[in-house]
Parts: sequence; structure tokens; C-alpha cells
Amino acid sequence: MAGLRLYATVLIVGLGIRFGLLQLDPSLSHLAVLSNPAIIVTAGIAYFMEFFADKVPWVDSLWDSIHTFIRPLGAAALGAAAVGSLDPVTQMLAFILCGGAAVASHSTKAGTRLLVNHSPEPFSNIGLSLAEDSLTLAGTWLSLKHPRIMFAAALVFLVLFVWLAPRLFRMLRVELNALRGLIAKHASASTEASFREAMPDNYENHIWKRCDPSKLALVVKCVASKGVNGLRNSIGYMCFDREKLFFLTRRWFRFRTYETKRQLITNIEFRKGLFLGSLWFRDEKGRRSFYFFKDSFNSAEEVISKLGSLSDDKAG
Repeated sequence: MAGLRLYATVLIVGLGIRFGLLQLDPSLSHLAVLSNPAIIVTAGIAYFMEFFADKVPWVDSLWDSIHTFIRPLGAAALGAAAVGSLDPVTQMLAFILCGGAAVASHSTKAGTRLLVNHSPEPFSNIGLSLAEDSLTLAGTWLSLKHPRIMFAAALVFLVLFVWLAPRLFRMLRVELNALRGLIAKHASASTEASFREAMPDNYENHIWKRCDPSKLALVVKCVASKGVNGLRNSIGYMCFDREKLFFLTRRWFRFRTYETKRQLITNIEFRKGLFLGSLWFRDEKGRRSFYFFKDSFNSAEEVISKLGSLSDDKAG
């Protein structure tokens, strides 16, 4: 539970021990140190701050980023304290396992919050935060009273996390790049538009297999989104000339491509967002969307403009 609410976990255990609500098993007697008044007061103040920060959109994500290392280290320290005076090898194993589980739960929480923060209303953040508060209380009690049940639940969670981790980290990477792009846009004084962004050499070498990169009308960094099957939340480069549009990315250490003919693209529209602009269109197989970072010369709007100019040139 420390991966979700480190301060709340320490506070709950400390208060429970101090007021006799929790009777520790002899093997967990080392956790009695959490009932020290200084630890209870410190954890209480920190949890008071976290309780409110965690319910405000984007403030919760900032709070999570600050605690990226604090929560796992705190959970690892609690795990090591729980095994107490056992041999150093057991203490180190407890430190590593508890820290790893906390990294998994913290990453899941942070990634979920980043997605929820794109919704315009604050109620989903508040609801998720209250659910996490309740889960921390129940999970802490279960860990102390029925550790075997909690251990089994933790194993199930870790299996699910291993399955979800690649998707989760791709989403986190997109969000971090979006934040960096937003900051770069407001920090830069240049407003000059450019339809060609620099690509890594390995991308450019791969494009040579398809066409001459110098003849591309546009190269822009973006993110595959809805409708781009198998590549969703992959960061890559959108490229097109008069004949075709293709999106090139790396997935599982190999290049992957989505491609469509230029004349098949219809129903083009642009949607503005806080961190990302999005381009939507329809091709022969359905509706597609791509996200564009804010530092890329208002790129979604520029892509639409360039697509339109290519269409006009083709018609002429």
C-alpha cells in the first residue's frame, strides 16, 4: 500500500499500534517504532498535504512525480523493518521485493492519473483519490491481519502489472514528452514554422528503403492514437508526399509502419488539447487519429494545411 499512500500507511499502522487497535504478530514487532509520536505527527502532516494535493487535476501528477523515488524507498524501508533482526540476506530480499512492488503500484497510479487528467471535469480525480484512500486503509489492515491473503493479492497484481507495464510506460512516455513540448513551446521565442523535423539517423536510413527523404512534403514527430492498430501510444514520425502518408516508429526494437494512400484520406479535422493537439481523418479502413506535441509548430494544424495544399495541387 505504500506505493499508493506511503504517509497514510505509516499513519494508519502507527495510530493502530499506539491505540491498541492493531495487535502485531511477534514477527512484526519491529513495526512498533511507527507508534512513536514524532513519526505519527510527521506522517500525519505529510498525509494531510497529500490528501488535498491528490484530488486536484495535474497537481496530483506533480505530486506523484515528486514521490517517484520516495514511495518505493519508503516501502522498501518498511519491508526491511518488518523482517527486523533476521539475517541480512532476508532483509535485503524484503527491501528489494517491497521496493519493486511499490514501483509497480506507484507507476500504475501515476499513469492512470495522467490519463484521467485529460478529462475536463475534476470529479474523476476526486473519486479515484478517495478510492485509493479506502484501498490503502483496507490493504494495510489486510496486510497485518491476513498477510497470506494480501500476499496472494499482491502476486495477482504483479502479474497484471507485468502484462500492463509496456502499455503503461508508453503512455507515461507520451505524457512526459507532451509536457516537455509544452514547456519548450512557451520557452522558445521562435514561431517560424517548419514542415521538416530532424529524425534520428536510423529512422532516416529506414525511410530510404521506401523513398527519398528529401522529397517528403512533411516530416513531423507525433504519436499514433485511436484506430492505428498495434501502434497505439507509439511515438514516431508522420511523413508524406503527394502519393502516400506513412507513420514510422520503433516497437519492440524493430521498425513498424502504418501507411495509406494520400487520395484515400477524407474527413480531416483538428482538435485542440491542453498538452497535445490531435489530427483525425478517415481512410479506406476506418477512422484514425494522431497526437502532436505543442513544440512542433502547431503541427496538427500545419499538417491539415499541408494536406489541403497537396490536395489542391493534385486537383490543379
